[in-house]
Amino acid sequence: IAVIRFSFSPKMEMIKKYEHSLLEWIDKENYIVTGTLQLARYNPPFIPGFLKRNELWLEVIPK
Repeated sequence: IAVIRFSFSPKMEMIKKYEHSLLEWIDKENYIVTGTLQLARYNPPFIPGFLKRNELWLEVIPK
């Protein structure tokens, strides 16, 4: 699984930005995406955005 971590409440523009960065890294490292994008959120809604931890996950295999 390839993962990228980010803070703040995830908005669609932010998710697309980090998805693009993750896909670039996956391509650069010679992997192939085999799954769908997953969003992992680790904090309750009342936590300030700069303290929130989120991750985007993509399943990959080597080329």
